[in-house]
Amino acid sequence: MKRVIRPGPFQYAYMLLLPAGAVALGAATILYGFSIDEHDWGNRAFWGLLVAALGLIPAAYVFGMWIEVDGERLRKVYLFGLLKEQIPIPQLATDIEGRTGDEPRALFMNVEGPGAFGMYVGWIWRQRDVADLGSLATRSWNPDALMHRQNRRLIVTVELIGLLAFCVLLVLAWRSSRSG
Repeated sequence: MKRVIRPGPFQYAYMLLLPAGAVALGAATILYGFSIDEHDWGNRAFWGLLVAALGLIPAAYVFGMWIEVDGERLRKVYLFGLLKEQIPIPQLATDIEGRTGDEPRALFMNVEGPGAFGMYVGWIWRQRDVADLGSLATRSWNPDALMHRQNRRLIVTVELIGLLAFCVLLVLAWRSSRSG
């Protein structure tokens, strides 16, 4: 039997505040563009859609993330299934007390190969769900072991492309502000 764990409603609300602000700012920019001179509609619509899209990307990330548990493995699914970190239960080690800064974070890893992920306890994932997942561990946690993600090359590539696109958009915005 497969069990699916998602963040709770308050966790979704907390995580989606900033993306909702970006979507609202983009929509406001587009609506304001319709109330001014006609020659500027295209420019306002482009930048409004861009800002809204920048808010929709993290919102899609948040809604497209969940944990799956079946009898054989533990999976964290990202982007509606495009990325998955899978750990076979017989090779699962957990560190529920792990901390990153001030936030409690549970860490899960495959002790015999790639496969690792973390879960922020309380803010994003419910404490009882994390405790249930922690009870699945069959191996002891080694604090000196390195966590290797299965999709790290893809994740780094996407981050670099996003950074490059952001820089290009900044240059375009700077050039359009100087010419206007």
